Amino acid sequence: TTRLRYRPPGTFTMGSPLTEAGRSTAETAHVVTLTEGFWIQDTECDQAFFAAVTGDNPSRHRGAHLPVENLDWYDARAFFEELV
Repeated sequence: TTRLRYRPPGTFTMGSPLTEAGRSTAETAHVVTLTEGFWIQDTECDQAFFAAVTGDNPSRHRGAHLPVENLDWYDARAFFEELV
C-alpha cells in the first residue's frame, strides 16, 4: 500500500541547528517559502511496486522489497505519470 499526501504551500527553515551532532560547518539554516502545494508519497517505493507500475526496475541492488534506487528524473517522472 502506498499513499500520496498533499503538502500545502508554506514557509519553513531548511538546515540543521548549530547544536546538531554531525552538523557540517558548511550548513547554513535559511528560510524557504513554497508558493505551491505538492503531492508526496509517504512511504518508500519498493522495487516490486515500481515494477508493477512501470514494467521496469532500474535498481542495481535487486530485491522486491528493497527501495528503488538508480533512478534519474525521467524514470521518476514516468513512474508518477503512470501512478496518477
